[in-house]
Amino acid sequence: MNHRDTIVRLFSLYCAASGRSPSRVSTLVWNHGARYKQIASGADLRTRTFERGLRWFSDHWPVDSAWPQDIARPLPEREDPVAPAPAPDRKERELAEALALGPNGWLRSPAALCKALRIGRATYDYVIRRYADGRDRADAFPQPNTWSRGLLEYLVASGDTRFSRRRQRLEEAAKIGRRHFPKPDED
Repeated sequence: MNHRDTIVRLFSLYCAASGRSPSRVSTLVWNHGARYKQIASGADLRTRTFERGLRWFSDHWPVDSAWPQDIARPLPEREDPVAPAPAPDRKERELAEALALGPNGWLRSPAALCKALRIGRATYDYVIRRYADGRDRADAFPQPNTWSRGLLEYLVASGDTRFSRRRQRLEEAAKIGRRHFPKPDED
């Protein structure tokens, strides 16, 4: 039995056992609903495509259905369905420590945050000057994928009291399914 026959057989057995259509299963396996039909009609089946399909079927095979004996089943990638979270590495610990707040509700050590994010203190000062509550750009965001934007997101998430209004507005926007602030005429 070649790889194409193996995949076609697994598809038919899985669809019969699960009640799902081949196009739905094809979407789940390869994120392409027509891929199964292409393979079944003789299209090229690359090794990576075959391995991904075989792994997916092995990981999602119905418990009440037996795996075909003539098809070698891959070993599970992990024994435990829920593996323990890995211990945080040095960078994550350093960042968590840098986001600690002082008694006034501000970051305890801006220098530690700048070091953890590998940004200059001038960028930190710029973000505080421009985007803190009550500043000229308190309702705006820096351009995406910039150091200023990343730093602002960390400051808001840290709980720094200088950004409490922004944090509150973002939480309100999230409740109504938005990723940004509502425009003033939408309030």
